[in-house]
Amino acid sequence: MKDTIALLVALQALDSEAVQVAAQKQSLPEKIRLLEETRQKQQGALDEAEEKLKGLIQRHRDQEEQLKRGAEGLKKAKQRLLDVKTNKEYQAILKEMEVIETLQGKVEDEIISLLEQADHMKAAVKQGEKDLSAFLAVFADEKQALEGQVQALDDNLIRLKQERQTLLEALPGDLVRRYETIREKRNGVAVISVWKEVCNGCHMNIPPQMYIELQRSQELRTCPNCHRIIYWRNEASAGES
Repeated sequence: MKDTIALLVALQALDSEAVQVAAQKQSLPEKIRLLEETRQKQQGALDEAEEKLKGLIQRHRDQEEQLKRGAEGLKKAKQRLLDVKTNKEYQAILKEMEVIETLQGKVEDEIISLLEQADHMKAAVKQGEKDLSAFLAVFADEKQALEGQVQALDDNLIRLKQERQTLLEALPGDLVRRYETIREKRNGVAVISVWKEVCNGCHMNIPPQMYIELQRSQELRTCPNCHRIIYWRNEASAGES
């Protein structure tokens, strides 16, 4: 019976470890996703800043062209003043020149504003490039490390599965079914230790006589409270598990 109990304890240890490994593995894809999401956000912010800068530069060029056309229009209007025949024509050209000059002033103000905005955006682009470069310097290594952890956990799960199968084959089928049933009902823990008459699963006391018999390991026992399979473990000895 001692051998059977030892096999059950080993089986429970494997299953508990597998649960922990699976939990660790479950969190890693989310970490990888967040890492990739951060990269995409930083790249997206840089792309957006670059697009805004391009837009400002294009608007600046357009305004420069408009300023140039206004200057040409003003020049032609001044030349036409030399050929006017009547005061009405003269006043009309002066009015036209006034409108052009007003528009020219607005265009010049817009150009100054665009230059200031472009300077700010250039600084934003430069900072974005710096931030992205710093992030990418560690991104690949972090992602590779996380993917390596996933692979290592996968390998560990395969090992645990193989060892588990070996233990299952060494145990009677009815006992395996009993173990699985208890494990399903008791949050993954079917086999638990007892020390000083206290079940480490439900933390309730077991009868003194049962505790004495449990130490002999001559018969498979279950906790009268939580109904897990129980075994005696000498927790006073640091070398024992």
